Amino acid sequence: MYDVRIYITRIDTLRKNITISN
Repeated sequence: MYDVRIYITRIDTLRKNITISN
């Protein structure tokens, strides 16, 4: 369960990064 939480957090960071990039 903890791994999943970290995975979601990483995806959220990546999505924000992509949004800023675009």
